[in-house]
Amino acid sequence: MMKQKITLQNLENFLFSLADDLRAKMDANEYKYYIIGLIFLKRLSDEFIKAKEEVRQKYKHLPQTLQDELLEDKTSYGDMFFVPKQARWWEGYTDSHGQTHPAIKDVKADIGQRLNIAIAAIEESNDRLNGVLKNNINFNSEKGKNNERVKDSDWKSLIDKLTGFGSLSGENFEFPDLLGAAYEYLIKYFADSAGKKGGEFYTPTEVVRLMVQIIEPKEGESVYDPTVGSGGMLIQSYQYIEENGGNTHHIKLNGQENDGGVWATCIMNMILHDVKDFEIEHGNTLEEPMFKDIGGKYKKFDKILANPPFSMNYKKANLTQTSRFKWGYAPESKKADLMFVEHMASSLKKNGLMACVVPHGVLFRGSKEKEIRAAMLEDNIIDAVIGLPPALFYGTGIPAAILVIKKNRKEDEPILFINADAEYAEEKARNRLRSSDIEKISYVYHTKDETNQKYSKFVTLEDIRKEDYNLNIRRYVDNSKDAEIEDVKGHLRGGVPLREVNGYKEQYKKFDFDYKTLLQTQNDAYLTFIDSKDIKEQITSNPTVVNVLETYQKHLGSWWSKAKDEFSTLQESKNINKIKEELLESFKNYFESLHTLDKFQTSGVFVEWWNSIKYDLKTISSIGFNESLLSDEILIDAFFQTDKEEIEELEIKISSLESQLGEAVENVDYEPESQIEDAEAVKKPASAKAYLKGAIKELESEEKPEYISEREGYEKELQTIEQLESDIKLTKESKKECETHLVYKLEIKRYGELEIYEELLRQSKELNVAIEALSQAEQVLEEIEAIKEQIATQTVEQKQLPKDDKEARATKKAKIDELKRIKKELEAKKRGYKEELAKLKKLRKDEEQVKQNINILEQLLESVVELTPQEAKELTLQKHLRLIESELNHGVKEELTTLVSIFENLKNKYEKSLVSIEDELKSSEIKINEYLKSLGYLDE
Repeated sequence: MMKQKITLQNLENFLFSLADDLRAKMDANEYKYYIIGLIFLKRLSDEFIKAKEEVRQKYKHLPQTLQDELLEDKTSYGDMFFVPKQARWWEGYTDSHGQTHPAIKDVKADIGQRLNIAIAAIEESNDRLNGVLKNNINFNSEKGKNNERVKDSDWKSLIDKLTGFGSLSGENFEFPDLLGAAYEYLIKYFADSAGKKGGEFYTPTEVVRLMVQIIEPKEGESVYDPTVGSGGMLIQSYQYIEENGGNTHHIKLNGQENDGGVWATCIMNMILHDVKDFEIEHGNTLEEPMFKDIGGKYKKFDKILANPPFSMNYKKANLTQTSRFKWGYAPESKKADLMFVEHMASSLKKNGLMACVVPHGVLFRGSKEKEIRAAMLEDNIIDAVIGLPPALFYGTGIPAAILVIKKNRKEDEPILFINADAEYAEEKARNRLRSSDIEKISYVYHTKDETNQKYSKFVTLEDIRKEDYNLNIRRYVDNSKDAEIEDVKGHLRGGVPLREVNGYKEQYKKFDFDYKTLLQTQNDAYLTFIDSKDIKEQITSNPTVVNVLETYQKHLGSWWSKAKDEFSTLQESKNINKIKEELLESFKNYFESLHTLDKFQTSGVFVEWWNSIKYDLKTISSIGFNESLLSDEILIDAFFQTDKEEIEELEIKISSLESQLGEAVENVDYEPESQIEDAEAVKKPASAKAYLKGAIKELESEEKPEYISEREGYEKELQTIEQLESDIKLTKESKKECETHLVYKLEIKRYGELEIYEELLRQSKELNVAIEALSQAEQVLEEIEAIKEQIATQTVEQKQLPKDDKEARATKKAKIDELKRIKKELEAKKRGYKEELAKLKKLRKDEEQVKQNINILEQLLESVVELTPQEAKELTLQKHLRLIESELNHGVKEELTTLVSIFENLKNKYEKSLVSIEDELKSSEIKINEYLKSLGYLDE
């Protein structure tokens, strides 16, 4: 039996299917706790059953009674979570009253209550989970549209799915952090599904990545998120340290969350990511910060990052530790934003750095909020203000910014303003920061680059004082596009203004493009287009442009020829972060010199690519190159192209036949009846055939030639429809068979064996046993047939005896009578075996079908060879090359599109001048007049 490692794609698809089962019954914001709770429970149980076996082996030399005690002693399991009997997925238990209870996987009634007992027992057995589970996850709560509990049948379905999926123990995954990665996917799915409410517990991963790159957490530091949500910022901080070669065992993650359910989710997130050193507290951060030093004062941290809830209410009277708010108090109604910033700034160590998402309003609103800004600015702690693109966050279109606060700023150091609100990717639900955008913002922040003052600029405190402490980003960094030139002479007399053409020189340089290949001189100040050919075609076929595109491909080929060798060593070195660092540097060296993409775009291409393959690399590092890295599409293109083409041909044939069938039905001259009142009737094969059959029946007895001809016409139409339906059915069956065989071939190619083949062999054995057990009934049939033959033989022999040999004839008759008696008894017995015989007949038929299927599968097993590690490696590297090629081409083509649009816009603007339009009008007027004269409406 095949036992393959669970892949990230497998697990993500499975978790999605679990969530999908409850989606129709309740809101995502409600059912997310059920799914997360079940996964957590299953994971702990799977890990525990493995640990329990290890403990059993450790103490197997001891008496059984002592072994049993040690197996139920949580100290035997060290630092891992202890799972008490009530919470075990695979194991039932007997309670203190002697009542037996099934394992969770086998519970059939009151399942919600049993799950509540399970999580309560886990919490009570593990101090680290104190207050986390039972007060925040209630599997019996009333939810959904009808405010009802989840039914036992629904719980049972979810539990059966989890049971059938397999163990969630780490050893079963293709790389160690797979469950954590899938958990992140699930949380994002819940945020997407919850819409506006999603923002309450989840910040888009791209924004988090940017903030983490700004604060750059390091090994040995403490990281704090006062509004931690599901923990994404802490997890990414942990991963950032790991990616940069730091020891993640030497980092302390801290967070506080007010919502109990989200708090529990965050803790489970940490555990499922295997984070060891974390502390997540429950409570209102503004009212009562839970992290305190030995003296009871709020604790201080090295790095802080947060996305606090926008425009929240608060009550000053409820605040404790009020020294946190030394810069002032914001209005209580929907103005808590700066209060969070003050808490975070106060919680920073003297060399600390923090990044906080804030709504734009806090940057410029007056009154108390202005006083807080002024005090913080005068204290010289605001290091940067970064404007973000619109609609990045779930459930709000409010413009947002990142406020960066640093405690050890130099005296009179200016504040960096970055206006990044115009650079992003537009997507359907919300906008997204691209990797190039993140790289650019973090680079400009850390290098303090103000080269492009439409993007970033240093502003002195004195200048901000002059603006009355207003931090509105556009006031200092206006990234508005320059007004487009509208040349009056060009519009009136024709011609493209040279000054406007020269305004795009930087874009021309990216492709070494000479605009004179499109435009020719009209006079000193104006140009005209050389010909009317398509602009895009002229530019994309331009030799210098083609050369630039080809150069990118050559550079990519050269870079990849060396880069791919790095992946070959990954399983041995396991140093993914070192490889990333080396490849990024080499990638930048290869491509930054080409100038089409700037250094941020170039880095963005690499980072976007790396993010798309990072889980592949974890798999390679863990278990090497293997089939799990390859999609079915890749394997089909590499090994089963003929099968793919055959299926495509059958699809085309089906489409053609269905089209012919539709035409044949439409050609039948009848009026169909609509099944729905007032709806337009549609001709269908069934109604067309019914009409034709009726018409044929009516004309059956008619003998006149015209009626015979009419009937034959109907018969031909009916035959055509029936033949087409038959052809469609047969073709669909052939297509299904080809698809099934392709699925089997893919399985053999991946694993070298077929699970269904093993199952069929088992079925064959079972059928043989069943048939053997019923052979007595079959034997009766055989005996009856044998006796019939004997009776027939004896009867013939009797007739051949002389009539006067009465004794011989009497003896023969006696034998025949005895055979008839036995036959009668056997036939009576046969009637008693009626069910067995019917069953035997079916078994024989099933056996024949199973044998046919086994024969087909054996042929497939012989024809397909299992994928070798070398083939897996080559195909995986090809996949990775295609992915980075796609990213690179996308970036270059975006720049090429910009170049094309420049000249298309110029042509649209200036192609027709006022003079040419007037000339066309005059020409049209002359033609009309001549036409009217020819008709005699105007005098000569």
